[in-house]
Amino acid sequence: MGWLHEKQQKRQLIYAVETSEGKMRVTVARPLDLDRSTLDAWRTFQRLDATLHSAFLTPEFACVMSKRMPSARVAVVEDAGQIIAFFPFEHIGYKAGRALCYGSSDVQGVVHAPHAQLCGPELIKACGLDIWEFDHLLASQLALFTPSRFTVRDSPVIDLRDGFEAWLSRLQPSKLKKILQREKRLERDLGAVRLNYDSRDHDALELLMKWKSAQYIRTGRSDRFARREFADSVRELIDTRTDNFHANLSVLTVGDRPAALHLSLCSNGVMADWIPAYDVDLSAYGVGLLLRLRVLEAAALNGIYLHDSGAGDEAYKNAFSDYSLKVAKGTVSRPTIASYARQLRTLPAEIATEIVLGSPHLRRAARASLAWVGSKRMALKGNP
Repeated sequence: MGWLHEKQQKRQLIYAVETSEGKMRVTVARPLDLDRSTLDAWRTFQRLDATLHSAFLTPEFACVMSKRMPSARVAVVEDAGQIIAFFPFEHIGYKAGRALCYGSSDVQGVVHAPHAQLCGPELIKACGLDIWEFDHLLASQLALFTPSRFTVRDSPVIDLRDGFEAWLSRLQPSKLKKILQREKRLERDLGAVRLNYDSRDHDALELLMKWKSAQYIRTGRSDRFARREFADSVRELIDTRTDNFHANLSVLTVGDRPAALHLSLCSNGVMADWIPAYDVDLSAYGVGLLLRLRVLEAAALNGIYLHDSGAGDEAYKNAFSDYSLKVAKGTVSRPTIASYARQLRTLPAEIATEIVLGSPHLRRAARASLAWVGSKRMALKGNP
């Protein structure tokens, strides 16, 4: 592949590249600069392939999140004048890129037409990159990208194809019994439990972000909502609603008191669990699990056939899961000075992370260490 031309369009640089045969063309632009027909093609490819149904792969998610990300791009691939694929990514340095919303997107990859013939490394090159990093790439696309290094993680899912009652019958009776017992105790102590499914209440969203920030601090993790651009994007997502995409904010209340909140992203019948939080003063009642149970019941009645909990081995994810999808973390690199330089800077940390994630014992130790850091943070803030 070689560079064909460079031009200015809507104040954004667009690069077009062709194969030596002149058939394949890759155009790189900001997601917001794509016209309606191009966005419709993106949505069509998603609907045609169940593995691509995730809301994280929608043009709506890409457009909203990229508004506050000057480095966000999408490569539009054409063959014989017909669009065949979309590849969202971010520029993070000289000839270096990563998956769009790396660190906050739970599914990444190429959205493509059925039977499209693609080559991941050539696509990376066409985007002007020597190295591309991902942390939630669909494992089914590993063969496309042939990454130089990667690890695969489980992403637990709940299958609602046969309805909520059918799924409930598969749940361990002891788990369900414990949740329902706690719910009765909660109602006895504090009042009636209600679920507001698919709320548009911005005050509830602000409370969710406040609780989630406190959780990040408490557990020693980086607070996403400390970044104003991320918080503003989440606020916009809750008002974004198309036939293809919507954000779902569900609120569990006890009496008149919010007890737990859950922001998920929905597309093509798949609900992606994204930002859950609960009132820590009510943790003894298991309000987080109770919220998930009630959300699943409402979701099944509203056309959701699959609930993706996101990668991780947390107990609350595994408690309800039927099976797991596979996502990968890794790097695609070309043999260039730019890619070698970046790998020299990032490889030690990546290897250490892979070792920890690959060992249940080390994961528990890491969480304990993060919790210790979190307790020190809380102490500094005057919250023992």
